[in-house]
Amino acid sequence: MDLICILQGGRTKVSPYICAKTVFSGITSSVSNQALAYQLVNLSVGGVTRTSSLSTDTWYGPARTVSSGYQVPYSITFRVPTNTNILRAYPTGSYQGSFHLIIDMQDGSGACEGSAGGGWDYADLTMTYTLTMPSYCQLNTSKTLDFGTISDINTASQNYDATSAVFSVCNLNTPYTLYLGSGNNSLTGTRRMANGSAYIPYQLYKTTPSASAAVWDETGGTSSVGGSGGVSLTGTGNIQTTTIYGRIAKGTAIPGNTGTYTDTVVITLTY
Repeated sequence: MDLICILQGGRTKVSPYICAKTVFSGITSSVSNQALAYQLVNLSVGGVTRTSSLSTDTWYGPARTVSSGYQVPYSITFRVPTNTNILRAYPTGSYQGSFHLIIDMQDGSGACEGSAGGGWDYADLTMTYTLTMPSYCQLNTSKTLDFGTISDINTASQNYDATSAVFSVCNLNTPYTLYLGSGNNSLTGTRRMANGSAYIPYQLYKTTPSASAAVWDETGGTSSVGGSGGVSLTGTGNIQTTTIYGRIAKGTAIPGNTGTYTDTVVITLTY
């Protein structure tokens, strides 16, 4: 962008040296009581340059004025730093605010005159901004579900239960659904762990296993929020832990093949 220097009466002129500063809060407006921190960097105003983060209300310069046809070019970068906390998602919505870019030209190369110089070669520009935060979710980790050691021969003499967990983060008030795939070895709706060509059937549930417990699967389709097979939640902006309940039911056929039986289940988060 360019700043045109016009004297009273319509004449144009630039002074030999130039200084610049920004005045800003470093915090946007709030959405659901949460605001974003921001920085101003890469200041370039008619010869004054600074690539690192700016300090509010601090003059930079003086520098030899760079202009073209009495137009002084200026640019500045507004930056929201990367959120290093992967366990947090900010609320959706528009974050707004403004900051000031203040420019003062002067005849001498000494210290910046600042607002004390005033006059025709002093300008205070108000810059406004709007940041739109979209809906956002992520899966962070999941824990291995381990049924432990089964010593039964031919059939399971008891229920073997185990739990795992899914860790997810979504924006505040964002609805989403977690779905669990059928695994690599499923047969007629029953998940199976494999050891070569031998299998142990098992099932995953939304609640503590019982005769009435709902199976956790992909019924309703992973492309939709609220499918009956998934677990539906509402984002809080922070990490949410959802328990997966697994069971090898009493009476399940146990192969004679010894070793470790495994399966891989895909977790889908839809929002």
